[in-house]
This record gives sequence, C-alpha cells and structure tokens, in this order.
Amino acid sequence: MRRVPPLPLIVFLLTLLPLRATGDEQDSRAAEAGRVAQLVNALEAHGAACHKGKLFRDRNTTYELLLSFEPDHAVARKWLKYKRGQDGTWTRAARYKAPRNLKSPAPEVAERFKALGDRFAEDTLAWLEAQGTRVPKRERARLLRTVARAAPHRADIHERRGEVLDASGAWLLNESLPSIRRRKELAEQAKNARARAPTPASVRPNRDEVATGVGWKGIVEGPRARIAGTVTASELKAAYELVDSTFRFWPAIYGSKPPALRELSVLLITSNAERGTLLKNHPRSSTAFQTFGASLSSGWFPKTNIVFARSGQRERRLEWCTRQPLAAMLRFGFKVRSKHGWAFEGFGLYVSHLLSGHRRTFYVRRTKYGDKTDPADDLWKRLTEPRADWRAHGRAMLASDRAPDLRLLLGKEVNTMNTEDMLLSYVLAAYLIEAHPERVPTVLQAVAAGTQADDLVEQTFELDVPGLALRLRRWLDETK
Repeated sequence: MRRVPPLPLIVFLLTLLPLRATGDEQDSRAAEAGRVAQLVNALEAHGAACHKGKLFRDRNTTYELLLSFEPDHAVARKWLKYKRGQDGTWTRAARYKAPRNLKSPAPEVAERFKALGDRFAEDTLAWLEAQGTRVPKRERARLLRTVARAAPHRADIHERRGEVLDASGAWLLNESLPSIRRRKELAEQAKNARARAPTPASVRPNRDEVATGVGWKGIVEGPRARIAGTVTASELKAAYELVDSTFRFWPAIYGSKPPALRELSVLLITSNAERGTLLKNHPRSSTAFQTFGASLSSGWFPKTNIVFARSGQRERRLEWCTRQPLAAMLRFGFKVRSKHGWAFEGFGLYVSHLLSGHRRTFYVRRTKYGDKTDPADDLWKRLTEPRADWRAHGRAMLASDRAPDLRLLLGKEVNTMNTEDMLLSYVLAAYLIEAHPERVPTVLQAVAAGTQADDLVEQTFELDVPGLALRLRRWLDETK
C-alpha cells in the first residue's frame, strides 16, 4: 500500500521554504512530499525485513536514513535509542552503539538498500527534467542535496552538485582543495606585505600631540601613517609595519586599489589614565566623545582619521593597527559599516589575523556579566586563547545546537551580535575569501545595498540559506 504524504511531513517541508518563496518552490515541496513518503514507506519495509532476519546493524543503518526524512518516526527512534523529553526534543542514549548483525547478510540486502535510494534519485531527476527552468537554482540545489543523502553512492548526483573525487576516493566540494591552496597563498602574501613595509622616520610631536599632555615616548611617520605612542621604539616600528601592510595586502582580498586614508594617525596608549588624558585634551575630541571613548579599547576621533588604541597588552595594541584601518577602508571602499555586522566583523577578523597573527580585538562585545557555566562565555574564553583554532571551534559549533540562525545573522548589526554570531561571521568571511575570492567585492556591495539574506545567498551561491549553512559545515570539515 502506497503511503499518502502525512500532513506533518508536508508542513515540515514547507517550513524550509525561503521567506519569499516562489510558487514554483511551493509546488516543488508538495511534489517532493510524495516522493519522500514513498521512500519512507520503502525504508520502513526494508528495516522491518532486516529486523526479522536479525540483521540489526543493517536495520539501524536503514532507520538512520529514514530519520533524516521523517524525524519523528517512532519505530526508528526506538531502535536507535532515542527518548523524547518534555520539551519535545529527542536525546540519544549516551552509551548507544550500533548493534551487530547476528547473521551474515546476503549480498542482495545491500543491493536492495541502494535500490531504494536509486529509485528516489531517478524519480527526483525525472521531475526536475520535466520542470525544466521553472525550478529556481536554489531549489534545484536543495533537491540534489536531498537526493545525495538518499543515494550517496551515485557519482552522477555528486557531479551534478559540482563535487570532485579526490585521490582517496572521497567526494569533496569543488572549492575545498582550491581553498586550501589559496589559504597558503594568502599567508605568504601577508608575510610579504609586512616585509615590504618601509622603515618609518622618527619625528617630533605636532601641535595636537603636544596639546594632549600625554607623555609620548616616540613618534614615527611614513608614507601611509603617523604613529605616536607611550610604547617602545620597536613597537612603534611594528605598528607602522602593520598599518602599511594593511594597505599593501588589500588587493589580495578585495581585488582593487586600497582606499586612501589621508593624514592617518594612530595613537598607542597603555592605560586608562592615558586614555582619559588623551580624550580630555586632544583638540579633535569633544565632550560626547570623551564620555563615549572612555568605554572603548579603540576608537576614532570625530570626523578625523585619528584613532587611538588602548591596551595593557602589546599584541592587542598592534592588532588594532590593522583592524581599525581595515574598518575605515571597508567603510570608504564598500560602504560596509558596523550595521552590516557579519561582514564588518568577519572580514576584519580574518584579514587582521593574517597580518598580525592574532584575533583578540573585537567590535562584538562580550556579555557584561560572565558566567563560567554559560557555554557562550566559555566559547569567548576559548576563542581568545593565544593559539585558538577558530576553524575547529566553528566546526564544533555548527555541529551543535548552539549554531546561530544564519538568516538572522545576515541581518544583524555588530552591537546585537553574540559570541557565536562572531565566530560564524569569521567562518563565512573565510569561506568567501578562500573559496570564492572573485565574489568578495560583489557580496560586500550587495551587503552595503541592504540585499535581503535569501536574495544575497541565492545571488552569490545559487543556494538557499539552510543549504549555505550545511555547505559551510562541510567545507570546514574538508579543509582542516
């Protein structure tokens, strides 16, 4: 007896639609519900036959696939050792292990299982062929992603999805291997950009610097910027090197000449007292900025290209020497500002880390009252460790229930982002820079123009937002 698509399944598939889904996408989900119902029916029968034949491992393999299409299937949940909590979520037994087959399965058992996926694949491909260009590209990509789940053995499906076979016989995203190569190239280019920075000259303080009353230990100046600081001479030289290399490295990421920042001046200070003196006395300060700036580790004086960086740690002061110019250049070059949260924070963190070797300066703020039992607070601590592996933390987060909603993130401002949002922003920026460098300028222009999340993702990747989230997770796995 052929199963009729249950209402919950149809509703579930429709909830996955983009916010502004087309009628063709709605028709696609309705047609898919019928094919999924047939597949679920066939998987139920196959799982029951495996159970009867004491092929318990094959039974559970079948039910694992079935759950990916019907998440609340009671029989599958039972054999896979899940229990439902009062909040409706399923939790698997901590000590679950896949059972053994008590008999050796006949070869046709595996063939029958593969045939179920093949039928689902052929039915979906036939439907897509019949629809022609009516099916939007993002919906076509989603359907092929679903087919690949049911028929992972099908080379033609992987090829339709633009995947490539590596030397070990594994199917990879077509951008994974090029991403690894580009990452190495960018690291070398960043190193060269720093090496090419000229040695700045020592200069005397100007009128504004004298007026601050700050006890400057040294001031250096070069073609790109002027650096004053209550720090060592070696730090002033390193600071200029970072500012200069930020401009030199810009074309490698953004494919264009860097925006000019005329009369750029960076003021490096080490204490809150120095910051208070600077904000109070600098001729370009104001009463409002004196109050606002007192809460900042780094900030721009109003209507100037003068920025201060305050920290008791040399590494953070130096990192601000690339993060802040990058922020200004994104604003002037692409009109990307802090209201464009993920792009502003993600690109800034990625590029400043390549140049400075650190990721410890943020526009996203940590929760005011830290809590050791709060996973978000713990993530912040792990991300700020000296040798933190942000890609590994990104993989773990995307595989957990704490992964941010990507659609919501794409619309957030920096001041509404949390730690998980910041990490996902970094991952998304890394994916664009390494996997699709030619699309970076177009994406930033679209972000600045206010393009909605669904449209931005479809125009850039020909995917829907859930599809991009899955792709990011897989890309991180394949580019370790």
